[in-house]
Amino acid sequence: FIASGVLTSANWGVYIWAANSGHLLETSIGYYLCPLFNILFGLIVFHERLTRMQKVAFGLAAVGVTSFIAVNGGDIWIAFALALSFSAYGAVKKKAGYPALAGMALESVITGILGGMIFGAGTLMPALWDLVPATPDAMAVTAQPWEGLLMVFAGVLTAIPLLLYSAAANRVPMVIIGFLQYVSPTIALILAVAFFGEAFTFAHGVCFALVWTGIALMSAESILHRRQMAFAEK
Repeated sequence: FIASGVLTSANWGVYIWAANSGHLLETSIGYYLCPLFNILFGLIVFHERLTRMQKVAFGLAAVGVTSFIAVNGGDIWIAFALALSFSAYGAVKKKAGYPALAGMALESVITGILGGMIFGAGTLMPALWDLVPATPDAMAVTAQPWEGLLMVFAGVLTAIPLLLYSAAANRVPMVIIGFLQYVSPTIALILAVAFFGEAFTFAHGVCFALVWTGIALMSAESILHRRQMAFAEK
């Protein structure tokens, strides 16, 4: 629980800092790296095996993400920090095997203690905040009361996918979790382009084409395997 709490705190800390410091591109790259790290954790830590089609799918996804990184660049350490911390969190949860709700409750306690220690140290020694590489605007507190309520609601929304992720980590192979995690950034891109007017670049197109070709191959193999199993049972 301590390890998962620390990893969650690290992931959220990097993400919040990056989002408030003009590094949204790097966070999006991190979400595309995360499934690849999940698959690697499945292979290395849990000794899961890739089928031939899954190897092809993994290769396509890796090439797509790598090409996206090569074109966009940026402070790539942010992307790697987000991907590694969240993938390691999933691996720890799977290794521990604790129930999702109980595990998350204890992690929240640990995260709260860590947050209290950090802010307490910053209050007693303000010079520590100078070590945080953020812009003045990123550290400013300008929230209105209604925005505070939105933050509370956002916390509830954050808890739901974490609970589902924790439950899935105990039941589903890390390799499968890795591929399924491409759904979230794809939905985010669709919303960004359709509702917020963000640009869909050629690099996005290449990345998505390769990633979703890989997912389609893996899904087709899974459907075929289930049909073969059902036919064999008859």
